[in-house]
Amino acid sequence: MSTIHRKQAPRHLAALFETGTQYSIYIVGPRVNVLKLTRFLPRFLKQRMGMRPKYHLFWFATPAGLCVAISANMAVRRIIDDFYKEAVKLCYVEGAHQMYLGGNKTKLTTTLAAFLLQYQSQKGIRTLGGSVISPTADQAAARMLAAR
Repeated sequence: MSTIHRKQAPRHLAALFETGTQYSIYIVGPRVNVLKLTRFLPRFLKQRMGMRPKYHLFWFATPAGLCVAISANMAVRRIIDDFYKEAVKLCYVEGAHQMYLGGNKTKLTTTLAAFLLQYQSQKGIRTLGGSVISPTADQAAARMLAAR
């Protein structure tokens, strides 16, 4: 496991918890245009909802494809499947398979942890990323790491 991975994952998990109460995890791919997919999400939400709701996005590469976790509110949770269907139509992703959808933090954590064990870095390719992490989520992650 890379150092970047060990530092970034807890920060993104804290941000997921801070940002919303509804979570989704999808495996997308095997072919994915990460840049187009991540830029499409805010556009899609604004088109569908008339505004840009608060959300957090965390993604990383696995052998099965890209694992994408999103935290938001119930309105976003209801349309997230449509987001992936549209992304497939636009050829931003080859396919999308739902792995978790719900509001349980424990299930989110265990599902995400199982996929994080499969994290696969690739030289010269960005294989981990997400939304901007707030200072409060960064502090919460530091406390989680210190408690270990």
